[in-house]
Amino acid sequence: MSVERYLNVPVAVGIGAACDLPTLTYEVGSHLASQTECHGFNPLPEDILSDFDLKISKREGVRASGLKRDFGITRADIMIYFASFVDVHRLPEVDKLLKFEPESVKLIENVEQLAKNGSPLSLSEQLEVALDETDNDITKAVLALAIGTRAMARGVDNRLISSTQIDKDRMENWKDCVKAFGNADELEDSAGDTYHFWHGVLTGMSRQEAVDPAPICRAKQSLCDFIYNRTALATEFFRHRVYGKNGNTHELVDRLGYEVGRAFMGIYGGNSEGS
Repeated sequence: MSVERYLNVPVAVGIGAACDLPTLTYEVGSHLASQTECHGFNPLPEDILSDFDLKISKREGVRASGLKRDFGITRADIMIYFASFVDVHRLPEVDKLLKFEPESVKLIENVEQLAKNGSPLSLSEQLEVALDETDNDITKAVLALAIGTRAMARGVDNRLISSTQIDKDRMENWKDCVKAFGNADELEDSAGDTYHFWHGVLTGMSRQEAVDPAPICRAKQSLCDFIYNRTALATEFFRHRVYGKNGNTHELVDRLGYEVGRAFMGIYGGNSEGS
């Protein structure tokens, strides 16, 4: 099974690079690209971690379960989920994420309601909502955030959250529910940036977890660093040049999330490798 899982990583990468996104995704993206109004920004990158700490420090019993140790979700499983939207393949590894559907759907609904009654939520506010639904388990919270925000941004992960309906109007509204990155007045892809950030956090937490003997763990972590730090380059080469598909990369947000995820697991995981 482990051999098949590792072989499925390049399969997922190939599928992700070659797949055509649904027309709905492009329609929403085109509509959002024409919008210029922004309703608020996340803190600057250098202030992101301290903003999280400010919110987390007010809670009791915050911890980070192990992705592999507690949920059986390996680094390869995360890579497969990361590489391709789940509605365009049937690789079995992503089925491990189905158990987090209730928290993911509840997170989406709560963010929508809070934004409707107030203003868009920052990253730390999104985490607070997720922690409320996961008994202060950062790992479960990040899983719900990664699954929920990607489904709402692109509409191609319905297999993971089949209990809620995601249509064009809901996807367009979602960009007003989450704060944007940067400090320009023009709104770009706040929904895409948000899910890429939580993607990065999830991959960083997976990278950091120590579940193997130290030499093996360090080797796997080095491989994760090599792959994830070159995701944008690989996307531009394979998806844009080789397969001629449209789209943008979110390199800075990906890297920011990756480092935050490493920090989360290092601080709250209790069983992580510091290299």
